[in-house]
Amino acid sequence: MKTLRILGGIAFSIALVACSGNDGAAGDPGPVGPTGADGADGQNGTSALLLITDEPAGKNCANGGKSVQYGADKNADGKLEDDEVESTAYVCDGGKGATGPKGPTGAQGDDGAQGATGADGATGPAGATGADGATGADGATGPAGATGVTGVTGPTGATGPAGATGPAGATGPTGATGAMGATGPTGPAGATGPTGAAGATGPTGPTGPTGPTGATGATGATGATGTTGFPSLINMTNEPSGVNCVKGGLKIDVGLDNGDGGGTAKDGVLQSGEIDSTSYVCAT
Repeated sequence: MKTLRILGGIAFSIALVACSGNDGAAGDPGPVGPTGADGADGQNGTSALLLITDEPAGKNCANGGKSVQYGADKNADGKLEDDEVESTAYVCDGGKGATGPKGPTGAQGDDGAQGATGADGATGPAGATGADGATGADGATGPAGATGVTGVTGPTGATGPAGATGPAGATGPTGATGAMGATGPTGPAGATGPTGAAGATGPTGPTGPTGPTGATGATGATGATGTTGFPSLINMTNEPSGVNCVKGGLKIDVGLDNGDGGGTAKDGVLQSGEIDSTSYVCAT
């Protein structure tokens, strides 16, 4: 949501100078009198506010668009409240256009680069070994001679008895432990020295005197009352399709009702000479 402050009123103040009569010699101007007090400020004009929000698809805009509300900022808080809205206009989006014809088929692209060579497949199992062929005929080999019989193994001899273990020698006596030397006595602890005296604290200096408060200056004189500012006006009209809005929209003219360009001031009509700025809210 966007709130746009368009233009506020303008106030002017005029200071008058009073002159006394001539009381000097002939041809010699008299002294100039004091400047009159400034009058109170004139009343500020009311600012106009513009609020532009998204408008969903519905009765106001079949395909959605923008809602444009405007009005005077009566409470001067910078926000366009519901009770300040003077008029509402809508800038609607157009409907979806028909699908265009299918474009011609583009030229065939170049062949892509050759892909990398794949890894070698696993080696299959080896086939069975074929039977040996028949041995060719040779001369006959004579029969081998007979092997003699193995002789009988004799019996193992008996194991002799183990010899007796000799007696262990006697263990000698343990030697005497030597005498421990005497420990000398512990010496006395030394005396603790005295604590030093604390230094004296210096005196606090005196606080300086506070200076006197200066006299308050006199209040300035009240200025003369300024002229009342001109109210601001907003004029919204439909904008046809063209340079400013390709699909059309809303034209918003803003200005002061001050009679510029030969118009009539404060007549409530925004005339061409009073327009200060123009903006557009275009349909999408």
